[in-house]
Amino acid sequence: MSAPSFMPIGADVVLFNVRAGRSAWAGWEGSHGALTAEGHDAYAARAAAIRACREAGLLDNEGLLTATGTAALRELEAAHG
Repeated sequence: MSAPSFMPIGADVVLFNVRAGRSAWAGWEGSHGALTAEGHDAYAARAAAIRACREAGLLDNEGLLTATGTAALRELEAAHG
């Protein structure tokens, strides 16, 4: 399976978290950051990134990396060192 030539906005953070064994929501567990306007926007952006990763086939329904997600991370690391 080949890596996509694009990644959704915010996907890098989500995918790196998952590969490291953390939740795609890492940093938000038990947080009340979404109670501010800025926090709400950041929370919505993370939710959109997770949803986009699933729609692009980078994450499965359980929130785990797919082969495509793993390939996308390799492509990202090769492009950016």
